[in-house]
Amino acid sequence: MFSPYKSPIVRERAAEALGQIGDSAATGPLVAILKSSQADLVVLAVKALARIGDRSAIPAIEQLVTSRNPEVVANATWALREFSGMNSGRSLR
Repeated sequence: MFSPYKSPIVRERAAEALGQIGDSAATGPLVAILKSSQADLVVLAVKALARIGDRSAIPAIEQLVTSRNPEVVANATWALREFSGMNSGRSLR
């Protein structure tokens, strides 16, 4: 789904769209994106995963809090707070 041969913009738009759709079927592909070396793409995937709310993504997001990229760390921390319900009134899957 997220071929390395596609442009970064295509991958970024796809990650955003998957989060907006909100289907937990997108969790696997989005978790795979978390291993990308492109910080902007990782951040979009983290945000999409938080929006979807599938708790199976938590271990992969937890690994990002030790990233060298401060934006990745900040967004991973935010997403984990979303999962814990600190900043969200919606129920998570």
